[in-house]
Amino acid sequence: MSVSGAFVIPALDAERSLGSVLAALSAAWHAQAPDTALPPIVVVDDGSLDRTAEVAREHGALVLTHAENRGKGAALQTALAWALDGGISVVVSLDADGQHPADAAVRLLLSPRPQAALLTGLRDLAAAGAPAPNRFSNRLSNVVLSFFGGEHLLDTQCGLRRYPVVETTALGARDPGFAFEADVVLRAARRGLPIEHVPFQVFYPPEEQRVTHFHSVKDPARIVVRVLSTVWSVPHVRWRRRVLRYAFFGLVLACVALSITHGVVRTLGAIEPPAIEVPTAERTETDGIRRAGTNYALRRNGIWEVGLRGRPEELGWAHGKLLYEQMVANEGRLFGAFEQAIPSWPLRTLVLDLAVFGYRDVNHGMSAERQRELAAQARSFSPDPYERFFPTFQRFVYLSALYDISLSFEYSPLIGCTTFTADEAHSSAGGPLLARAFDFEVDDIFDEQKAVFFVREDGQIPFASVAWPGLVGVVSGMNAEGVAIVVHGARAGETTTTGEPVVHALRRVLSTTRTTAEALAALAAKQPMVSHLVIVNDRHGDARAIERIPGREPFARTLPGVMAVTNHLEGPARDDPKNQRVLASTSTQDRRARGDALIRLAQAPVGVIDLVAWLRDQNAADGASLPPGDRRAIDAMIATHGVVMNTKTRELWVSQSPHLSGKFVRFELERLLAEDYCPDLQTVWEAVPAAPR
Repeated sequence: MSVSGAFVIPALDAERSLGSVLAALSAAWHAQAPDTALPPIVVVDDGSLDRTAEVAREHGALVLTHAENRGKGAALQTALAWALDGGISVVVSLDADGQHPADAAVRLLLSPRPQAALLTGLRDLAAAGAPAPNRFSNRLSNVVLSFFGGEHLLDTQCGLRRYPVVETTALGARDPGFAFEADVVLRAARRGLPIEHVPFQVFYPPEEQRVTHFHSVKDPARIVVRVLSTVWSVPHVRWRRRVLRYAFFGLVLACVALSITHGVVRTLGAIEPPAIEVPTAERTETDGIRRAGTNYALRRNGIWEVGLRGRPEELGWAHGKLLYEQMVANEGRLFGAFEQAIPSWPLRTLVLDLAVFGYRDVNHGMSAERQRELAAQARSFSPDPYERFFPTFQRFVYLSALYDISLSFEYSPLIGCTTFTADEAHSSAGGPLLARAFDFEVDDIFDEQKAVFFVREDGQIPFASVAWPGLVGVVSGMNAEGVAIVVHGARAGETTTTGEPVVHALRRVLSTTRTTAEALAALAAKQPMVSHLVIVNDRHGDARAIERIPGREPFARTLPGVMAVTNHLEGPARDDPKNQRVLASTSTQDRRARGDALIRLAQAPVGVIDLVAWLRDQNAADGASLPPGDRRAIDAMIATHGVVMNTKTRELWVSQSPHLSGKFVRFELERLLAEDYCPDLQTVWEAVPAAPR
């Protein structure tokens, strides 16, 4: 049979008395618990200069050694740490001078009182003949600690104690000296740890034999400082209960207030869909081709090909019907990333409410046509698994402005695109070229499930858009008139929560313009929400980089010959502090320098294969190889899509996943945007080969 306990004896230069203490302790144990193995006896040698450690070992004690004198509190903490590591439940401390009777120490260890309680010896100092200063000091200590501890403490300076190891360690007492014992009692009282007193007869040797390491001035001063520190830092359990009670009612009131605020915000921030005539075309699927009326979707070469035609309502309805599963998956990744970034449900709700309030007028910058298209798309997106976040139409409005909302943050994942333009004189492809890598570092699903939309909206110029299922807008695209357009993130000026979302602005350009000059005029006609760069090229090779900043006229700079564009502004806003931060903290200059180097190294007019190779380039400006995924590379392995567009022949090459390493598949816009085009899976589109592995 064994006991989960131990005896602990802090000792400093105690060779004269320690042997008899250890012998008496062993004898008392065997007398009181003859059938139980003697528990460990630990002597903490606190820097003794005599034979204290040797005496302890001679009597079978375990010795823990301090290389130098650190104090009684440090010795007790060393013993408690040893007990905690060894899984020992309680330790009984006693002095090495023989003041504490061995039988009293054994009774403490064997006491049936709860092991979680702190048991402290209770001495009759007067009957034991204790010196008057000791008695006065103990009475004063009892009064002070009882007052601050909130309970009647009878002997706060007694060193004979049974400490519950886990509970005592958790109290956090750290004083290395005699103040440790007072601090433990005070912390235990203030935190509600049970404290019980066990009377025993203490032995005080004659004055000439008495050995003490207690300094009559320094140690009381240290105890006072420690007590005051504990009173300041450790709240009383009763006060804590009162505070917790008030905190509970405060929390309830706060929850009620937040619930009311949540309801008010959601009501005031609600974005209602416009009234529409809901289309009725249902989805069918034959031979791998999904159809909804005259609209279709098929997956070929790892890319979704989607044909949409008709009124805005018919476009939106067919979009939701044909790509429902893909839209569900895309939104799931977005909301999954959101929940992972903000695990707390109340905090997520707060963030969403702030977004609702801040962007309550975001639809005001959207045209009536796009709102009707989104309304129809929302009606066809059923069932909606994400309605718990926002109503479907309102959420689709936010998703249409997601590019702008993301760019409004200082560390947007959209500052990383690279574009090359070439006029016809510098092109070997029979027409002007525009090639871009669209870096959208959110989730690989936007790369793996990329879509090319071929849109014929009633009364508008047909166009192709390279994006992803669910996006009613354009980030990379070209129309039937040979206007090619892409957008890059940039920063300058102030952001706004109104204005036209950039993906709608680019779509409006493709739907209505035939030249770069017309595109510039169209972009100037409406204000953007955030700053950005738009790169346009047309069939005449008029390539321009257009810098758009809310509240300012767009600035366009011509891109003659072969040019590279990244993410910094070079016009009037070049000295804007936000643009300077982009220059200093992103890879825009590294990618631009590498793009310029590739252009200088080109020995002849560039073609599609050259531009694909440039988009896949993973070297530094000086040609040195960069590690895979290095953000300084043009291909940082984060692109959602890469495209090459010939504005004269109306040909479009789109990258297969992964990122820019797969084949670049060729699409003929003249054929795919024709009114009589009939999709089939037998057609094999040409492609630029995949990058070598």
